[in-house]
Amino acid sequence: MKILIIAVALVSLSGCVDVPLVGQGSFGENKFDLYGERRIAQEFLSSDRNLNRIDIWLNPSRVLKGKESLVERRQALKRLTGKNVEFRLYELPSGSFEPKEENRVQTLRLPAKKIRNAALYKLSFKPLPDSQRQRYLLELRAPSLSKDLAVSAVITHIDRYPKGRAILNGVPAARRDLRFTPFIRMNARMVANSAYSRFQADTPFTLFWLGLIGLTSAAAVWLWRRADQEEELKDD
Repeated sequence: MKILIIAVALVSLSGCVDVPLVGQGSFGENKFDLYGERRIAQEFLSSDRNLNRIDIWLNPSRVLKGKESLVERRQALKRLTGKNVEFRLYELPSGSFEPKEENRVQTLRLPAKKIRNAALYKLSFKPLPDSQRQRYLLELRAPSLSKDLAVSAVITHIDRYPKGRAILNGVPAARRDLRFTPFIRMNARMVANSAYSRFQADTPFTLFWLGLIGLTSAAAVWLWRRADQEEELKDD
């Protein structure tokens, strides 16, 4: 719910905001190298429409390991020039677990030389208006990289995301998930609908927030009146 509250504030300022869905954003411990024919994929469910972004944790190429000097890093990065990590996003029809080319909805490429630190990398695309309750499969591969140039994704050692699973080289991995977080683009109307649905479903929560809003409003009125009284005393 904290995310929803923050979203309301940001939407009020900007008109729209990227809101994270429940994903596997941490607890990644195992590396999965990407090069040649190796690939990793993750099934996930989008709970709302306008899926528009996926953040993925990536580790830089092996060739950068131990390269401390500027000259060494430049030479290593030169070897990565023109080589990409490819991301493919597929819709998964109901009952299907295999991606089909006709269901591919996005293809994105990230230059391997831009992956210079172990961090989350943002993949943004045009919002998908029909993503509500849609299952997807995100696949990562790096066919232009050789083993000595491999970058790596991170997977968990426990099942942190029960709505999907990782697939390693085409083989489903039990109790494993890619370290990732999907996002949806929310406008003011979507945020209001989400808040309204939550309030309808949770009476105690609704009463708590109504009470909090009431107390905050009362405090604001009291402070306003006190400021007016102080101004009147100064005038006297």
